[in-house]
Amino acid sequence: MVGYALSVVPQKPAWLEALLTDQFFTPCSIHLEHKKNEVNIFCVDCSASICQHCLYSHRSHRLLQVIRKTLFEGMSTMMLFGFRTCRS
Repeated sequence: MVGYALSVVPQKPAWLEALLTDQFFTPCSIHLEHKKNEVNIFCVDCSASICQHCLYSHRSHRLLQVIRKTLFEGMSTMMLFGFRTCRS
């Protein structure tokens, strides 16, 4: 096996860092005048957190909904399963 790299470290997708550092469950800065403007959706294609009023402009993008359950922020593992092999 001469010539093969054995220690190839998989790179994390670029959107993952944005997902982990974005603030969720805050008012959307674009839709402050709307009711129910809480940011709880992450657009994988834009690497941005959005509210439900932003959805129309991201309708053809890959989206993840962030959920809050007993003050713990997270997301369904089934939602993430489809993104485990995404590459940027």
